[in-house]
Parts: sequence; structure tokens; C-alpha cells
Amino acid sequence: AVEVTSRPDQWRLIANELPLMARALCSRTCRAWKVLVEGDGLDYGVATLCSLLASNMAAVKSGLRDSRAEVAGDGRLGEALSFVSKWQFMSCIVSLTPGSWVQLALFEPDDGWLFQGAKKTRKGLTDREMPMFRWNELHQAIVLGECEGLREMQDGTADVAARTAQGWTPLHLAAAKGRVRCVRALLG
Repeated sequence: AVEVTSRPDQWRLIANELPLMARALCSRTCRAWKVLVEGDGLDYGVATLCSLLASNMAAVKSGLRDSRAEVAGDGRLGEALSFVSKWQFMSCIVSLTPGSWVQLALFEPDDGWLFQGAKKTRKGLTDREMPMFRWNELHQAIVLGECEGLREMQDGTADVAARTAQGWTPLHLAAAKGRVRCVRALLG
């Protein structure tokens, strides 16, 4: 174990094979693991919340409500409760994976901890863990607010008319997220 902890490349190979919840839990029990996964972008709070929501959304929502009554000020707790309340209908329509919940967190306000944590956490997720929206590189860049380079993506292989599983084009997504610079780049 000591040899593996001194080799971050070995840790990354192991981490990339584990589901999101396992990565989050390991970061709570091993300091070397925590340093590695946080360095790679994992946000423990967002990863844990999204994993628990995928396994038992009703219990998480109830726990958040109970905790909110005990804690002064809303902060992250209020943001998490609002997030769950806003998106709970999705779990009635489709089975949501932890990666799907991370994708939904990317629709939260850019300055909130959920968006910021999801933005970091999604870097460690594979396409198989984030199947819900079927975003192409344009959709992904727009949701993350990376509007620079959209023109080059359009001139390359990126399909500007590509639709997500919900039928959204990159332009729809840019407008929904309020990304004026992205809208201008897509239309320009």
C-alpha cells in the first residue's frame, strides 16, 4: 500500500475504475487518496450528494430538510435543498445515476458551490457515468461557461445543430444558461 500511495499514476488508474460514490468515500478515509482526487478535481460534497441522490433521493431530501431546521443560515444546505426540490421530478421520469446528478448541478447558478463543485467533479467522470444529456463538446463548453474557442469548434468537427437527449441545441443551452458571449459566438 505504501508503494501505491507514493505513485499518483497508480492511484489515478484505480480511481478511474471506481464509481463516483466509492471515490468520494475513499477520500474521507485516506489522506493520500483525498489529496489525489481533490487535486484531480473531485468535490467531496457534490460527489457525495449526487451519489446519495442517485441511491435514495427521498431520504436525502428528508435529511436535508431536517438538517436545515437545526442549522442557522442556509448556505450550502439551502442550496442543496433547493437543488433537490427543483430536480426531483427527473427521478420520476428516468433513473438518475450519480453522473446524471452532477450534470444537473451544472445547471445551477455559476457562483454557487454546486455548480463549482460539479464543474470540478465532472472532469473525473467517464461518459458512461454521465449518460443523461448526451452532450457534444459544444454543449459541454457552453454549460461550463467556456465560450472562447466555440468558433473553432464549429469550424472543426463539432456539430452546432446537435441535439441533446432532451432536444436542446448548443444555442438553446447557451440561452438557457444566460451565456450571452456563447450565443454571440454561435450566431456570429
